[in-house]
Amino acid sequence: MRRTGEGREIAEPAPLAGAAVQVSTWEQQTSLTTDAAGHSSYWLDKRNNPVTLITTDDTWQPQTRKVKITAGKTTTANFALQPARTCH
Repeated sequence: MRRTGEGREIAEPAPLAGAAVQVSTWEQQTSLTTDAAGHSSYWLDKRNNPVTLITTDDTWQPQTRKVKITAGKTTTANFALQPARTCH
């Protein structure tokens, strides 16, 4: 998971540690937290397709992705979060 800022992409996006990642399938829901490198992982059988991923952090807008698991392969979803908008 990488973050971007102020409507422009940061030249070297930084990993976002501690972000919440919700993994949802027809069968189950699991909550994960990203590590210092901005990664999280979880094993699911391909019968759980499709998988919905939602990621967020207190200061970043949430994003959602649907992914499909392929047997014997790693499924990766990258996110570039935008800053949360504040009311003035």
